[in-house]
Amino acid sequence: MSEDQIIDALGARIAFHRRWKGIWSVSYFVGAAASVITAALATASAGFIGDAGEGKELTAGLALAATILTSLEKVLKLREKWDLHRNSQIALEIIQLKALAGSLDGKGAVEQIERVAQSYSMQLGDMNQGPKTE
Repeated sequence: MSEDQIIDALGARIAFHRRWKGIWSVSYFVGAAASVITAALATASAGFIGDAGEGKELTAGLALAATILTSLEKVLKLREKWDLHRNSQIALEIIQLKALAGSLDGKGAVEQIERVAQSYSMQLGDMNQGPKTE
């Protein structure tokens, strides 16, 4: 494999992590904002509406939505996945810069790419397992 092909393959890996970093970032920040807003609205509606029948349903619905949104963020580990892709992208961009600057040959670039890929794979695997019990 030529150094140009390695740089092209590296660019594809960077694009992969950039795309998924964006997806997880939007998911995390929108979900977090929505859970904060629905929790605040539930609190406000409880204070303004009081014990009125329909008002209780609104407050309960908002509280339920806040709970679900918060739980989804934790269960899906949105922040952790965003962080994983961000770190992988940065590591690959550094390898790319070294290779383009000529301070890293093709073999060295492939070895460093392999380390990033193994780290990504291990962290993603750990993330997808349930909590560790001992």
